[in-house]
Amino acid sequence: MSAGFARVARIGSAIARRFATIEVDALPSGLPGSVIVGNHTSLFDIFVGWTALSRWDRTVHFLVRASYVDKPVLGTVLRAAGAIPVRDPRAPGAGFTIAARTLAAGGDILLMPEGRLARAEERAADGVGHFYNGVGKLLAEADVPVVIAHVDGAEQVWPQGRRLPRRPAGGSGRPTVTVRFVVARLAADVGRDADVLTALVRAAMVNLARGGGLPDGLVAVGDQSGAAPNRASSSATSSGAATWR
Repeated sequence: MSAGFARVARIGSAIARRFATIEVDALPSGLPGSVIVGNHTSLFDIFVGWTALSRWDRTVHFLVRASYVDKPVLGTVLRAAGAIPVRDPRAPGAGFTIAARTLAAGGDILLMPEGRLARAEERAADGVGHFYNGVGKLLAEADVPVVIAHVDGAEQVWPQGRRLPRRPAGGSGRPTVTVRFVVARLAADVGRDADVLTALVRAAMVNLARGGGLPDGLVAVGDQSGAAPNRASSSATSSGAATWR
C-alpha cells in the first residue's frame, strides 16, 4: 500500500467511525489485480469505502469525476491517493486507458458504475441505479476478478440533499453501516460484450443486496460459502479509537 493511499484511507476511516459503526466483510487475501465496484447512494459511501480498504494491504486506484480532481485541495488529496480522473462516465476516454493499463500491470481499480449518487426513484425497482458500461469495458479487456461491494445504511448517516452528515444523537448510539463483498470471475462462455458484462455485474449487486447468489455468467472465486466468517466490525470508543472485532 502506498504511503499516500494509506494516509487518506486512515483519515477517511477515522471520519467514518465518528458517525457510524462500520461492519465490513473481510476480503480474501491473495487475489490478483481486480475490478472493484460499489453502489453509491450517499456521500458517506466514500468514507465507508476508505474504512473497508484500510484493512486491505493494497493500493487501490479509483475512477473519480475529473471535476473533483480539479479542485485545489481535494484534488491534491485524491491524486495522492491514486485517483484516476474521468471526464464523462459515458465515455471514460483517457481514464479508462489508464485503468486498463493498471489492471494489466496487476493493480486494482475501483469504480462506482452508477457514476453519481443514485436517487431513490432510480433505485425503486430493485435497489440499484443505472450502471454505465465502463465496468463491462474493463472486464471485457482484462481477465481479472470482479469484487462486488454493496454498502447498506450510509443514507442513515448522510442523506442525499444534506450538506453534512448527521451526528449521532446523544445516547442513541451510532447507526450501523454494512459492507458486503462477493468475488467473481466471468464464466468461460459469457463472451466479452461490455453491455452484457455490465448487466451481469449489476444483477450480482442486486442479488448481493438481497442475500442471493451470483447470476449465470459469473463464477465465485475462493471459499465464500455462508455468512462472511471474518467480518470485521469497526466502531469508535469514547476516546475516538477504533475497535475491530
